[in-house]
Formats: sequence, C-alpha cells, structure tokens
Amino acid sequence: MEERHERLSVGVGALLFMAVCLLAPRAVWPLPSAGSGIPEMSLPDIQGGHNSLTQLTKGKVAVVVYWSLSCPHCRQEMPRLAQMAKRLAGNPFIMVTVNGDGQAMAPAVKAYAQEQKGPEPVSLDEGPNDAMPFAAHYAFVATPTVMDFNPQGNLVSAQELGVDWKKL
Repeated sequence: MEERHERLSVGVGALLFMAVCLLAPRAVWPLPSAGSGIPEMSLPDIQGGHNSLTQLTKGKVAVVVYWSLSCPHCRQEMPRLAQMAKRLAGNPFIMVTVNGDGQAMAPAVKAYAQEQKGPEPVSLDEGPNDAMPFAAHYAFVATPTVMDFNPQGNLVSAQELGVDWKKL
C-alpha cells in the first residue's frame, strides 16, 4: 500500500509540474546559453531514417523546434513556423523539428506532420530504453522550445512556450 501511495504522489507531482510548464507565461527553467553548439547526435525520423543534427545544419542558419502533439502552444506555433520554413526555402537555412512524444506516438506525429505539410525532417527524440537524448542534452521542460543556430552551429537564442517572432 505504501508503494502504491508513493507512486501516486510522484504521479500527482509530475502532473502538477507539467501543468505549471504548460500554463506558465514565461520560461520555467534556464534555457541553453547563447554560443553553445548543436549536439552531435543522430535521431530517428518519421520516415524511418536517421539524421545527424550536425550534418543537417552544417553551414546553414538552423531553427530547431522541440515540440509535442499534446502541447497547445505547439499547435498554435507550428503552422507559423512551417510558413517561415517555406518562405526561407532555397536559402542556406533549415528547420528541424524534434518531437518528444515517444515511439508509441510516432504514427500520430507522422500523420500530423503530413497533414500540416511542415518542414522536413521531422525527427523523433528517441533513444535506448525510452530515453529522450535531445531533451536531456538541453534539460528541456516545456514545449515548444525554439532555438536558432548560426551557420557555425552556435546557438544564437532559445525561447520556450511561445515564439517572439521579432527575436527569431
């Protein structure tokens, strides 16, 4: 009984933390610092391939968006981000979206991405044993998190929960 009560307490605490993250008007955790580099990691994508983040972004201005299907802020920002990616197509620019919903949600993520006709690739934050290597690297706690990198792969700015379009 004690073990069940302890699990319930942890579950309620996690739900409260997520609610604060979703409803917070500003960042709730320190964002990555400007100048930090894009991580050298390969993530699976919704097409069944793998993408090296450093290779995808090399020599380009890159906007990396960490998002979730269940995030209302993401659903609001994703169409505008997709429009931005279309406007900048043909330039040394790439938008990479990284979904943090997990392997079980991959089919729904793929359907949403196809429906929205958003930028590709759509990467999945999946590692061994249900790890989320991209989120763990940056210690993300809220979605969407939007980061822009210069052509040398250095972080220029990071935002979460909403996009300051002038800054981006």
